[in-house]
Amino acid sequence: MTILLSFESAEPAWERSSYDLFQHSPSVQWKLFNLQKLKKQNPSKLYQEVEKLQIILAMK
Repeated sequence: MTILLSFESAEPAWERSSYDLFQHSPSVQWKLFNLQKLKKQNPSKLYQEVEKLQIILAMK
């Protein structure tokens, strides 16, 4: 799973990416907070968004 997909799933895999310094950025923390909130309130919508991203990333 790419860092983008793991992040969009509200479970970023920082330890497996070269972008681990971004986890301390206020804007990244805010976005992750909102994704985690969405995951609790409407998990099906979050799942749909992850699926959309998977489709986009699969395109060449």
